[in-house]
Amino acid sequence: MNDISDRTVAEANALIQAAARMDTAPLKLFEIAVSGLGSKSEGPATTVKINKNAIFKALDYQGVTRNAWLTTVLEKLRHDADFRFTVTDETGTRDIGISPVGYTENPHNNDYIVVGFTPQIMPYVSALKKCFTQYQLADVLKLKSRYAIALYRWLMMSWRQYEFYFGTKERTPEQLVSYRNPRISLDELHRLTGTTKKYADFRNFHKWVLSAAVDEITTKTGYAITYDKLNKGRRVSGIVFHITDKRAPKLQPQSAVPEPAPQSALQAQSTALFANPYTGMLMTAGLTDPVALTGDAEYQRDLLKRLYPAYDRFVDRFGQETLERHIKYVGTHTSQKPDKLVPYMLKVLTDYERQLNQPKPVKHAKSGRAQISEELPEWAAHPENIKNKQPSPEKLAKIDQMLAELENGK
Repeated sequence: MNDISDRTVAEANALIQAAARMDTAPLKLFEIAVSGLGSKSEGPATTVKINKNAIFKALDYQGVTRNAWLTTVLEKLRHDADFRFTVTDETGTRDIGISPVGYTENPHNNDYIVVGFTPQIMPYVSALKKCFTQYQLADVLKLKSRYAIALYRWLMMSWRQYEFYFGTKERTPEQLVSYRNPRISLDELHRLTGTTKKYADFRNFHKWVLSAAVDEITTKTGYAITYDKLNKGRRVSGIVFHITDKRAPKLQPQSAVPEPAPQSALQAQSTALFANPYTGMLMTAGLTDPVALTGDAEYQRDLLKRLYPAYDRFVDRFGQETLERHIKYVGTHTSQKPDKLVPYMLKVLTDYERQLNQPKPVKHAKSGRAQISEELPEWAAHPENIKNKQPSPEKLAKIDQMLAELENGK
């Protein structure tokens, strides 16, 4: 096993949700060893040989005592590796603890180490028929923090479900949104990162665990992660994450989608709407909800053909983070959901673009970076006071023509 950077790791979701009681180096070595088992064999071997030089390169260790260091890491892997999780099936619910590695070998006169897995761990790491997640080992190896590794594995568990079910009829649009925007309670996040007895103050947990892990994943892997806090009263009770694949080709503007034909196309339109990241942003900001989005074909069409193409153009100029910040700001400073969301959001977007193009004196954050504070016009805070004048069919046709010309670059 020489080339390990392009391998994938297959693990049962129960194992991914387990709290791994290992430091970063043993945890990465465990992932490398698992990737060497393969996931398609019906009866995989319980041992794997790994090239030492590949390990040193992957773990970025080049010291003169690297062989002794590797022996120490193997000892930690064998003695400290401990996965604990809860399983519920037809027999009931039970707590499980597994020591995954029972044997390690580091021969001094050989270029390969040997890692032997215990029989109990095998059903959770290989030859899986269902309930498993695959992710790129190269991404894991780039991460330095065990908190980032644990969070990345958990996020990929949800993201792979989104990829698998997108475009099928096996999941509802709401479920697809939840896969792309997974939620976790704060207690569960503490358990996942092994910080149950640490960082009781959320401010410290946010600084040293959550924010640091998200920044590292976004910077070093192919996924951009953002998040919002979930509150119960004044207390933070959980986190909702938002996942974007940076390596995926940009979605074509939804205005290029053909006019829907009756039933099947309407169903596809609904699926496309709930899978679109802009929908998740609007829902998170409290500007719309699944009930409002379901069954209203005209509302869905307006979002896909008018608002989302405008968001595409905005992101091209100012970036996705700026758009997310704008939508959150509008949601926070709007007293109630607008009756006509699309024209309302188009108008506040135009006002914000005007602010960005003609910025007022800027404030400087502690980091020294300039910040432009968004200000909603007075009318935007109370959309209920705005008369919802319906444009004529001729004007709508003209608007559609103008949007089509903009999309075609005319």
